[in-house]
Amino acid sequence: MYKKLEQAKLKDGEPVECGLVTGPDAAWAARIETLLAHKGEPWNWQNSQALRAETGLDARFYLLHRSGEPLAAVCIFAVAGTGIFGHVWTRPQDRRKGASDKLIASALSDFTATDGQALFLGTDPACIAHGLYLKHGFKDINSAGHMSWYAGGR
Repeated sequence: MYKKLEQAKLKDGEPVECGLVTGPDAAWAARIETLLAHKGEPWNWQNSQALRAETGLDARFYLLHRSGEPLAAVCIFAVAGTGIFGHVWTRPQDRRKGASDKLIASALSDFTATDGQALFLGTDPACIAHGLYLKHGFKDINSAGHMSWYAGGR
């Protein structure tokens, strides 16, 4: 199911729509699978399952898109208020325009509004995304790149 969250603007002033696709959603599946195809296995399988079948997970794909064509994504897969945060991706031609920053803020706000409590992720501590996660309140759990975020404190 698709839900428009807001009209957004990239840093260059271009208007895009920020929306949420809750899996399963056959209408959006192929577009999201294409955007995130670079992830490889087993993540492509995970995304496909969440987009095409009922899994028992709260599968949320936050997107920035131009008239239905996704340019950036952030995902949360949760159960009972605890989730995995991941698949942060912006198409190379759309990078450096604030897309991931906007989506992370929208995803965390929506997760909190739907009684989400805790998120966890794994990243390379040397990559640029690590700093972006820190900016949005994620904390390092260890030096291996595992991070946590809590809606109302730990």
